Amino acid sequence: MKRIIAIIAAICLLISCKKSNTEPEVEVIQKGIELETLVPESLGSQGTKLLGRILALNSEKITEHGFMLITSKGLGAADTTWLKIIDQPVAGNNSLLIKNLTIPPSGQAFRLQYYVQTKDKKYWANTTEFLPTPIKVKALADSKVTIGQQLTVTGDFAKIDDTFRIYMRSQSSIAADPVPYTLNANKTSISFAVPHNLKHGNEIDFILADNRFMSSFLAKVSVIGTLSPPETYEFNYSDIIRFYGQGLSSNTDAPFQIIIGNKVLPYSVEYHLSDLLSGQRGKEFRIGYFNGADTIIFPKKIKLNIPSESAFQFYNTFAHPGSTLRVDAANLDQYLPLSWDKSKVNLAGKIAQLQILWGQDDNLTIGNVAEGSYPIEILTDLYNYTSTQKLRVEKLKPTGISTGPVEPMALIKVFGNFMEGQRYTVVEKNGYTYDNIARNGSLEVYAVSNTKEFQIVKIGYSSDWNPPTWIDTDLKVAIKSTTFTGISPLSGNYSTKISLQGQGLRGATVHIGENVLFPSIDDYGNAYLYMPMYILPGKYKISIFQNGEWFTSEQFFELKY
Repeated sequence: MKRIIAIIAAICLLISCKKSNTEPEVEVIQKGIELETLVPESLGSQGTKLLGRILALNSEKITEHGFMLITSKGLGAADTTWLKIIDQPVAGNNSLLIKNLTIPPSGQAFRLQYYVQTKDKKYWANTTEFLPTPIKVKALADSKVTIGQQLTVTGDFAKIDDTFRIYMRSQSSIAADPVPYTLNANKTSISFAVPHNLKHGNEIDFILADNRFMSSFLAKVSVIGTLSPPETYEFNYSDIIRFYGQGLSSNTDAPFQIIIGNKVLPYSVEYHLSDLLSGQRGKEFRIGYFNGADTIIFPKKIKLNIPSESAFQFYNTFAHPGSTLRVDAANLDQYLPLSWDKSKVNLAGKIAQLQILWGQDDNLTIGNVAEGSYPIEILTDLYNYTSTQKLRVEKLKPTGISTGPVEPMALIKVFGNFMEGQRYTVVEKNGYTYDNIARNGSLEVYAVSNTKEFQIVKIGYSSDWNPPTWIDTDLKVAIKSTTFTGISPLSGNYSTKISLQGQGLRGATVHIGENVLFPSIDDYGNAYLYMPMYILPGKYKISIFQNGEWFTSEQFFELKY
């Protein structure tokens, strides 16, 4: 017996231990469905819209939803009407349109309650009391309106008084400020303007409300912004064009686009006209807008101001093939796209390179074109420009050189059809080169020569875009013969000015023993020198070397302390 009792006790202990090791069961509590009954709304001749809102749902399956409408008959009596909504319930507003809802004979308000039926439970919203509005209207539905547009709604407004207000309602809220309205004399229409604080794309309802009755739906509108015509239709290519209108902003709820030519761009207060016209061709362009529904084109077109034919000016009257010349094109970019990817500059059918240099003269490098007179042509995406002024193209033709004989190292002139301000390279017979800029139709070079004749064998010019152009020449000038007859005085110290008597000594070298000196030449062409400090006192014979010849004075100069 004791053994049986022990076994039973052990079993109970095992069961007890098993239960203690298992987590306690938790009952799942499901949140209930939450509802709200809204004040109904009169839709005029269409009827009355009953409104219920589902604020929260759970996993329960809804089998039915609708309204319970209670009509008072007086003395505590009432009729109850069940109004089922056929449409499936959705989170948010659910509505039912009913006809011919009038104020009960008792004069008391209706009581309305929204409900939702599930398999196991019926959920109820709050009860709302309301009186149908005495106003009957023919509402405006889905109208597209502009800012400030006057709207007129017809109906029976005989019972309206100064307690009625018109309000704007969006999807999320009702505006706090009422909209002013005007009632006609026989109270058959009510008029009001679309307020100016609305934007393009706003979807707005207008409702007539009173604190005694349910509201009346007057109109549902879509706000359409409007673009004002430009203040002027004439612009320079480089101008900024500004767009003004009503209800417009860069972040509207519906598309609003600017139309210019064949381009359509999103609305912005201002655009560079060059951006709007990029990729288009012409001098006149239509302008208008697309408001999401309609395309509006203004009667007049945008016109580009065209540069005068004299706007492009050549400073040079002529140029050589392949040369660079000064021009004035600084103002052309106000009228034309001059960037390399939008324009091409031509002279005589060959590409030319135009450089606009701020703070400096503009320059134009022309191609290797034939001689002749040609206008400049600028071919752009928009239109082509041809200058009135023509450029005369001439090959370089050196025609002469200063009359000789000239002093050695003398500054001589080379004559020809040289371009004013153009840099030329002069090549002398012995291979020496000299760069100089042409002034007044000539070049000035020094007659550097170790012979009795200075000869130029070719003259050339170059540019950043073209290879050098060379013209062979045979221009010569004789160099005066050199004579050296003596020195004066015949003695002195280091501060003594020693005159070298003779002619053609410019550029010569003076040799005193093993010392080589270079004489100075005064304004009258006289040569002289001073003994340098490193030459010791004594008697020295002075020799001259010029143009490959030696000239030695028989006189000695005595250098004293």
